[in-house]
Amino acid sequence: MIDAAESDQKLKNLFHRYYVEEDLDPPDLLPSREIGYIPFSGSMSRHRRIQSARDLKYFVSNAVPRHLYYSTSYYRKPDEKKMQDKEWLGAELIFDLDADHIKGADTMSYVQILTEVKKHTMRLIDDFLMGDLGIQESEIKLFFSGGRGYHVHIISDKVYDLNSDSRREITDFIRGENLTAQGLVSSISHTQLMGGWPKRIDSFISDFFRRLPRERIEAMEQLKRVFPNANTARGFFDHIMKPSRIGSKTMNRIDILSLNGVEKYRIFSEDERGIAMLGWLIDQAREKLSAEIDDPVTTDVHRLIRFPGSLHGKTGLKVLGLKISDLPSFDPLVSAIPETFRDGTAKIYSEKGGVIDINGQIIDIAEGEQEVPLYAAIFLSASRRAYLI
Repeated sequence: MIDAAESDQKLKNLFHRYYVEEDLDPPDLLPSREIGYIPFSGSMSRHRRIQSARDLKYFVSNAVPRHLYYSTSYYRKPDEKKMQDKEWLGAELIFDLDADHIKGADTMSYVQILTEVKKHTMRLIDDFLMGDLGIQESEIKLFFSGGRGYHVHIISDKVYDLNSDSRREITDFIRGENLTAQGLVSSISHTQLMGGWPKRIDSFISDFFRRLPRERIEAMEQLKRVFPNANTARGFFDHIMKPSRIGSKTMNRIDILSLNGVEKYRIFSEDERGIAMLGWLIDQAREKLSAEIDDPVTTDVHRLIRFPGSLHGKTGLKVLGLKISDLPSFDPLVSAIPETFRDGTAKIYSEKGGVIDINGQIIDIAEGEQEVPLYAAIFLSASRRAYLI
């Protein structure tokens, strides 16, 4: 009979070894942060204050947290129990990206999830933060969460004082909320395309119509996704194949729709079918071009987030900071393995078996007892896929 409690104690002992041998990377103004943690047994403990890196080392070596957190806010009195007594001084702007909001994540493997969330993280940083919002790379700190995604921190005087409503406006913008066909037509009719979502959607629309077949039968396969009624779909196709004026030129409407720029929105506004088509394209663009972020994490000005350098209690992987330029090639299942766990082996017991991809190798997990690399044993035990024996 496998003793789950004994396995958990072995995992705790390994976490203790890590916290003794390796130093964490404390955030700036550590004494102004609230510290919280989840132990290996019992409920979450928070409202703690740690004054120095030395005190931090002593604390984690003795408490041995399964999960360790710190506040993204700065407080005058972070160890006060009531939030109003802490005296809030400001907060970083945080974005949490993981599998919870990724479409189809429930059918993906862990490696596939990590790959997909990385795409959203790169999109968030490149397109929205540095692109649309003009945030400097030096103001961004990026961390692998140790689990299924990434945390992006904006460290800047420009964001510290933002309240929850202001932060929600940012998340709504990134997710492309409140974009409507009628609203886009109205706004673009009064101005030129400047950037952000209007330009992003404009390029998406142009690309769609460039690729739309010019023969009705082939085009219908795509248009039926927009118009459930086949007659409406045929009618819309026939309409956009007819000529219209653009300046001094005459072009088929489908070719005007294929051009970048504001002229296409006049075509969309000609009837209800055009508005319906534009609405569908906006939804498609939002799904493919937005960054899926966890809104409550960003909008909560009292949020706790994983401590840099700590271990994730469900994987045994390290919460690891990395350069933005390293993100495209970053493999968390290699780089986030703590040095403390890279050498040695451990025995496990698995009830179901399976396969894991870690440290650049595929490891077959058989049912029953087996000896595997230590980091793999920790990963399997932390994720409840095997017991340490």
